[in-house]
Amino acid sequence: MTPDTLPENQDETPRLVLQEASSALAAWFLRVQHLLTQHPRAARALARALVAEGRRFAETPEGQQWKEILTESEWVRRGRLIWEAYHLDAMLEDEETLIPSAWLDMVASAVATPELETILSTLILEEA
Repeated sequence: MTPDTLPENQDETPRLVLQEASSALAAWFLRVQHLLTQHPRAARALARALVAEGRRFAETPEGQQWKEILTESEWVRRGRLIWEAYHLDAMLEDEETLIPSAWLDMVASAVATPELETILSTLILEEA
């Protein structure tokens, strides 16, 4: 095909469409939907942890920069469509969520506590 034989309207140009990829993506979305319905507590905990971690990061200077960049992102807009399609906002509750980084901070603090062994021994005895 030479440049003078190209169609004037580009919408008429044939396009290659990969059906297998969209079928694989559709199968993935169905799997996610199945997992969300079969394991609602785990899904709720994961959604809450992701949101809490994101909010914590957004409070940092680097997080503020990323927030400004991502506000304009088409990928974030499209990701929001997935979030809304699965009603993940409904999984978020007002109660405090222990996010992974806060949990690690707590563990690091506990490891540095001189009375750690005494505290753990007491807890084990109380449990028995």
